[in-house]
Amino acid sequence: MTLELKENKLKKVKKKVEKIKNFYKHLIVFLIINLLFVISSNLLELNIQLFGDLKINNQWSFENPKHYPLWLIWGVFLIFHGLNTFIGPFFLNEKWEQKKIDEIMGKK
Repeated sequence: MTLELKENKLKKVKKKVEKIKNFYKHLIVFLIINLLFVISSNLLELNIQLFGDLKINNQWSFENPKHYPLWLIWGVFLIFHGLNTFIGPFFLNEKWEQKKIDEIMGKK
Protein backbone atom coordinates (compact mmCIF):
# COMPACT_ATOMS: atom_id res chain seq x y z
CA MET A 1 0.00 0.00 0.00
CA THR A 2 1.35 3.38 -0.91
CA LEU A 3 1.71 6.18 1.58
CA GLU A 4 -1.04 8.19 -0.15
CA LEU A 5 -3.52 5.30 0.12
CA LYS A 6 -2.69 4.85 3.81
CA GLU A 7 -3.23 8.56 4.44
CA ASN A 8 -6.54 8.48 2.55
CA LYS A 9 -7.70 5.46 4.55
CA LEU A 10 -6.62 7.11 7.81
CA LYS A 11 -8.60 10.26 6.92
CA LYS A 12 -11.72 8.19 6.19
CA VAL A 13 -11.36 6.26 9.46
CA LYS A 14 -10.88 9.49 11.43
CA LYS A 15 -13.97 10.96 9.75
CA LYS A 16 -16.01 7.86 10.66
CA VAL A 17 -14.78 7.95 14.28
CA GLU A 18 -15.72 11.66 14.47
CA LYS A 19 -19.24 10.85 13.19
CA ILE A 20 -19.63 8.12 15.83
CA LYS A 21 -18.34 10.44 18.56
CA ASN A 22 -20.81 13.15 17.50
CA PHE A 23 -23.67 10.64 17.57
CA TYR A 24 -22.79 9.56 21.12
CA LYS A 25 -22.62 13.20 22.22
CA HIS A 26 -26.06 13.75 20.68
CA LEU A 27 -27.39 10.67 22.49
CA ILE A 28 -25.98 11.79 25.85
CA VAL A 29 -27.45 15.30 25.51
CA PHE A 30 -30.79 13.76 24.46
CA LEU A 31 -30.84 11.51 27.54
CA ILE A 32 -29.78 14.22 30.00
CA ILE A 33 -32.20 16.88 28.72
CA ASN A 34 -35.14 14.48 28.55
CA LEU A 35 -34.35 13.06 31.98
CA LEU A 36 -34.47 16.61 33.33
CA PHE A 37 -37.81 17.15 31.57
CA VAL A 38 -39.23 13.95 33.07
CA ILE A 39 -38.11 15.03 36.54
CA SER A 40 -39.46 18.54 36.08
CA SER A 41 -42.68 17.60 34.25
CA ASN A 42 -44.68 17.71 37.48
CA LEU A 43 -43.20 21.06 38.45
CA LEU A 44 -42.90 22.87 35.14
CA GLU A 45 -44.85 22.67 31.93
CA LEU A 46 -42.87 23.51 28.81
CA ASN A 47 -44.92 24.60 25.79
CA ILE A 48 -43.29 25.75 22.58
CA GLN A 49 -45.62 27.10 19.89
CA LEU A 50 -44.16 26.17 16.50
CA PHE A 51 -46.78 27.29 14.01
CA GLY A 52 -50.54 27.24 13.97
CA ASP A 53 -51.85 24.89 16.63
CA LEU A 54 -48.74 22.68 16.63
CA LYS A 55 -46.99 22.71 19.99
CA ILE A 56 -44.09 20.82 21.50
CA ASN A 57 -44.09 20.18 25.22
CA ASN A 58 -42.64 17.91 27.88
CA GLN A 59 -45.92 16.23 28.76
CA TRP A 60 -47.74 13.58 26.76
CA SER A 61 -51.41 14.29 26.17
CA PHE A 62 -53.78 11.90 24.42
CA GLU A 63 -56.57 14.45 24.75
CA ASN A 64 -54.82 17.00 22.56
CA PRO A 65 -53.20 15.33 19.53
CA LYS A 66 -51.64 18.63 18.42
CA HIS A 67 -49.25 18.53 21.39
CA TYR A 68 -46.19 16.39 20.74
CA PRO A 69 -43.65 15.62 23.43
CA LEU A 70 -40.16 16.96 22.84
CA TRP A 71 -38.58 13.53 23.35
CA LEU A 72 -40.67 12.06 20.53
CA ILE A 73 -39.73 14.66 17.92
CA TRP A 74 -36.10 14.83 19.04
CA GLY A 75 -36.01 11.02 19.19
CA VAL A 76 -36.96 10.76 15.52
CA PHE A 77 -34.04 13.03 14.60
CA LEU A 78 -31.76 10.99 16.88
CA ILE A 79 -32.81 7.78 15.10
CA PHE A 80 -32.00 9.30 11.70
CA HIS A 81 -28.67 10.53 13.06
CA GLY A 82 -27.88 7.00 14.28
CA LEU A 83 -28.89 5.40 10.98
CA ASN A 84 -26.77 7.90 9.08
CA THR A 85 -23.81 7.25 11.39
CA PHE A 86 -23.84 3.46 11.55
CA ILE A 87 -25.52 2.40 8.30
CA GLY A 88 -24.38 5.25 6.10
CA PRO A 89 -25.90 8.17 4.31
CA PHE A 90 -28.99 7.36 2.29
CA PHE A 91 -28.52 10.15 -0.21
CA LEU A 92 -25.79 12.63 -1.07
CA ASN A 93 -23.19 10.06 -0.03
CA GLU A 94 -19.60 9.57 -1.23
CA LYS A 95 -20.70 7.74 -4.39
CA TRP A 96 -22.98 10.64 -5.29
CA GLU A 97 -20.17 13.12 -4.57
CA GLN A 98 -17.71 11.21 -6.78
CA LYS A 99 -20.28 10.91 -9.57
CA LYS A 100 -20.93 14.65 -9.40
CA ILE A 101 -17.20 15.44 -9.40
CA ASP A 102 -16.66 13.20 -12.42
CA GLU A 103 -19.65 14.77 -14.17
CA ILE A 104 -18.43 18.32 -13.59
CA MET A 105 -14.81 17.48 -14.46
CA GLY A 106 -15.94 15.83 -17.69
CA LYS A 107 -17.77 18.99 -18.78
CA LYS A 108 -14.74 21.24 -18.36
